[in-house]
Amino acid sequence: MKKFMKVSVMAMVAMFAMATAADAQKKWAVQCDYVEGLACVKDANGKWGHINEQGKLVGKMWRSVCYFQDGLAPVETDDEKWGYVDKTGKVVIPNQYYSAGWFSEGLAVVSKSIDYWLKYGYIDKTGKEVISLKYRSVGSFSEGLAPVSEDDKTFGYIDKTEKVVIPFKFKKAYPFEHGKARVQDEDGNWRKIDKTGKFID
Repeated sequence: MKKFMKVSVMAMVAMFAMATAADAQKKWAVQCDYVEGLACVKDANGKWGHINEQGKLVGKMWRSVCYFQDGLAPVETDDEKWGYVDKTGKVVIPNQYYSAGWFSEGLAVVSKSIDYWLKYGYIDKTGKEVISLKYRSVGSFSEGLAPVSEDDKTFGYIDKTEKVVIPFKFKKAYPFEHGKARVQDEDGNWRKIDKTGKFID
């Protein structure tokens, strides 16, 4: 009898948890998958936020949000400024950017309008601008290097100290993966390079 009661209680707890989760899901017009223990949700008014695995809202609602990566998530204010929140919903990097990307290898791509042009650079997780916002086009850091362009016409690769490791000589360039990167050469051909910039195909 005690065993039956114990099983019944456990079943009731499980059913209550499922019902609570279902009720929480009904609150949102959109609910995305959980990433790092939190999910992006959208309410009936078009606002976005994050909920934990218990369905509780973490922080406040925003104009737009992205999922968490490396413990931080980009969020956008009503005046279209992007910043970052931590997993408690606290703003840890102020909303001041035109755009903000996810952190990769400790750095994130951000942009601002400078001299009528949208310029990109990189910040660390404290919000410090470690690579100046002077590039017209950039990619995320991968394997210690990132593709960048100052004129959106020729691309090269920089390291985390902003040193040019591979000269600006490609029409297009993508981040490295397993020691190789896809680039478009001067003739418009798509090729692969190694981390010295040498063609390997």
